[in-house]
Amino acid sequence: MEIKISTQTLLHLFKGLTWIVFIGLCIQAGTILFNVLYAVSYQPKAAQYFFLDQLIDVAPGDFIVLMIHMLIVAVLKALLFYIVLKLFTEKRFEIAKPFNIHLQKLLTNMAYLSVGISFFAAWGTRYLKQLTAMKIDLPDNESLFMGGADVWLLLGIILLVLSLVVKRGIEMQQENELTI
Repeated sequence: MEIKISTQTLLHLFKGLTWIVFIGLCIQAGTILFNVLYAVSYQPKAAQYFFLDQLIDVAPGDFIVLMIHMLIVAVLKALLFYIVLKLFTEKRFEIAKPFNIHLQKLLTNMAYLSVGISFFAAWGTRYLKQLTAMKIDLPDNESLFMGGADVWLLLGIILLVLSLVVKRGIEMQQENELTI
């Protein structure tokens, strides 16, 4: 027995999953922003949400810097999935001409965002290690949503290579049009 799923069905499934991830990342970024503002302005005990209540008591400046790293990583992830949603929702793609400048720009932007996520996640992880060396009890970088910097860098490199392949495909399409 063979299960056949059409390409259109898979695209709708991936589009739905992308929406779910995008909404989750927006909620995560909003939660981080709200908790930073609330913990700094009104109630320092709000830092318990991220298990950073000891850090805000000892070094409030370090708490803010660490939370800014977390916020930047969360916002960049949400932006990345917004671009993926644009890829699914915009009707700028033709089957007859699969390589176009719009696709190349989207892939390039996704690559740069992935590298940015990698950079800020690695930077935040190093900062977290420095704070841990000060004998402050802190959670690991995975709990603070800053893990996987090497994976994000690899994704960025792969997307950049794909962007270059699409760019070459655009050039070949244009040469083919001139030949005919």
